[in-house]
Amino acid sequence: MARTRGAASRDAGGLYARTRSTVVAVARRLGDREDARCAVAVSALLCAFELALCVAIVVKVPYTEIDWRAYMDEVGGFLRGERDYTKLKGDTGPLVYPAGFVYLYAILRRGILRCADDDACADARDVRLAQFVFACVYVAHLLVTLATYRRAKGTTPPYALALLAMSKRIHSVFVLRMFNDGVASTFAHAAVLFAQRGRWPLAFFLFSLGTSVKMNVLLFLPPALVLVVGTTKPGVAVASVVVFVATQVALSAPFTFFSDYPREYLSRAFEFGRAFDYRWTVNWRFVTRAAFESRAFANALLLAHVLCLFAFAHGRWYRTTDDSARRTRRRRKEEEKEKERVPRVRFFWGFFADWFRRLRAGNASPTTSVRTALSDPAHVMSTLHEGAFIGVVFARSLHYQFYAWYFHSLPFLLWRCDAFDALAVSAFGAGTAFAVAASDAARVALLLTIERSWNVFPATEESSRTLFAAHAVLLVGLFVSRRAREKKNAR
Repeated sequence: MARTRGAASRDAGGLYARTRSTVVAVARRLGDREDARCAVAVSALLCAFELALCVAIVVKVPYTEIDWRAYMDEVGGFLRGERDYTKLKGDTGPLVYPAGFVYLYAILRRGILRCADDDACADARDVRLAQFVFACVYVAHLLVTLATYRRAKGTTPPYALALLAMSKRIHSVFVLRMFNDGVASTFAHAAVLFAQRGRWPLAFFLFSLGTSVKMNVLLFLPPALVLVVGTTKPGVAVASVVVFVATQVALSAPFTFFSDYPREYLSRAFEFGRAFDYRWTVNWRFVTRAAFESRAFANALLLAHVLCLFAFAHGRWYRTTDDSARRTRRRRKEEEKEKERVPRVRFFWGFFADWFRRLRAGNASPTTSVRTALSDPAHVMSTLHEGAFIGVVFARSLHYQFYAWYFHSLPFLLWRCDAFDALAVSAFGAGTAFAVAASDAARVALLLTIERSWNVFPATEESSRTLFAAHAVLLVGLFVSRRAREKKNAR
């Protein structure tokens, strides 16, 4: 009997040891940024889970009307032959989106839902079918996003990909409310994927399609221009810009070239001066309504936006090494083995001078060192998403659906931000498990803080301040991260 109990105890101990070793091995793989196979497995499980979750949301969560009926009314006027943009209206106001929005929702209304021209297209059957369509859009968006994360190797640990499924607000924006922000974001992330592959004309085509659905995709253009000018031949850069503009021209043709109302289209579809309602804004609720609606406040935010773009372009997006400085450092390295090469920053004049020099030289390519540094998929992805994030930080108004503009980039940006690691190392020491756990916990906490602010309805002064503070922490952390790493390497 004693021997039986001893054998059972040994078996239990062996089972515990095997279970423990398995759990530790899985945890290590989930936290390993370089484990591509684990990332693929997590991505596959995440997509399957999200597909099931979206179906459950459509079936179980009651629908409440926000903008769907207005969308159907606006595209219904187009389907009936109206080409004056000022006359395309819904019950929430006039149509204020470019032509791509009209075409996509018109296809949804007539081609998929098969609504008659005099039908409101808002009964339970129509809404349920449209929600299933947008559930597919959501999963497609997730697939494209995960593909961009996979190409940016070594940045995000596999377990962090699960954070892409955590947002209650994002599921509502895509699946329940069927906002056009989700469609525009899908085009934008697809453009990021092709930009990572160096397919810049195609990337700009997709950026243009996204812009035609909602203008927030324009936030990607400043960093995209920095990358395409810095990494390609001048001819490719010019062709990419031409593709973007030509796409907009072609999409607008029924309202401009083939109608008598071109001004009406341009004034409504690209209404850059449009003011948003203070009561619906998620950010800046801690300022007074008078300040929020003032022209001075709008101009200050625009100036801050532009200055921040130049600061990031100079400090992060276009950082190259001068050839003469490189030769000097090479000689110094031969003399002093412990000293490493330190990139010398040059943007503004050097950036444009280099482009015009290559243009005069007969459409020459940039140097190999510049092209290699700026074409890294992780650098391309961080540059594009940082540019869009800057636009979000300094936007005068963020409505709840605008969260789709940048939520899916947040896990990547958080793990791209090395400031968390530097602070954790200074507190717990380099190479310790506590440092890794603390830095990752800080990242997750910041993401949860942002998510919580977006789920407070209606927004309050406290939730708005919290959102601004979280945005500011991430923005500053992103800006100082690479500089901190380079200074460390220089020592």
